[in-house]
Amino acid sequence: ICDYYKLGRRSYATPHTQLDNEQARCLRRLQAGNYPNPHWLYLLNIDAREHDRCKQCDQRGTLNHIIWQCPYSPGAAANIPNEEAWESLLRSSKLEDQLEAIRLATEASKNQEVHHTGL
Repeated sequence: ICDYYKLGRRSYATPHTQLDNEQARCLRRLQAGNYPNPHWLYLLNIDAREHDRCKQCDQRGTLNHIIWQCPYSPGAAANIPNEEAWESLLRSSKLEDQLEAIRLATEASKNQEVHHTGL
């Protein structure tokens, strides 16, 4: 009975079994909204950033912005036009969707020079 209610509250799929530990951790951080991004790092003062701006367009560098909102983001190039499309990747249990979400986040991090090892 408890499992029934617990599974009913689940918003996101668990990481696919073929993902390695680092990929699974990346996906979970994306799902939780605490994947490193310029705005988050600036607020936490983790890497002594002087501002929280996107390196591509100078807007606030939130997670959504660097992944799909910025016209220069990897999500824009991959035809992720809105939050619903991004959320559908994060909620999917399909391996290819989860890998695509991880790829977009990794590419966005590199574009923003966000180093997330160990965070």
